[in-house]
Amino acid sequence: MSLGAELPEPVRFVLFGFGPGVLLALLIVYALRTRWSDASLLGLAMVAAGGASNWVDRLSDGRVVDFLNVGIGPIRTGIFNVADMAILGGVVILLVGEHSRGRKRRPGRRVLPERA
Repeated sequence: MSLGAELPEPVRFVLFGFGPGVLLALLIVYALRTRWSDASLLGLAMVAAGGASNWVDRLSDGRVVDFLNVGIGPIRTGIFNVADMAILGGVVILLVGEHSRGRKRRPGRRVLPERA
């Protein structure tokens, strides 16, 4: 989508080169300091791996190559790469895992004894 293509090169480097590296490092530190379920850990790993892949592409080539163009006939729904699919899949797994974990934590309804 050429986000930031018109920005000066130093600004683009900070936003798209340095920024994602810092965010990935913070994500990894947070992951190591937090207790995760197996499913949530898988989702987190997918987000980190996809983000790292896109970040390495941007640092080595100056851009991320998107090569999958999905659609039916003239209707195009998205242009993305495998790393983007890993990020999206990881986010979905994280959301589902945390939602189910939140439901388990919720206390059950207390049943009051009947009065005689």
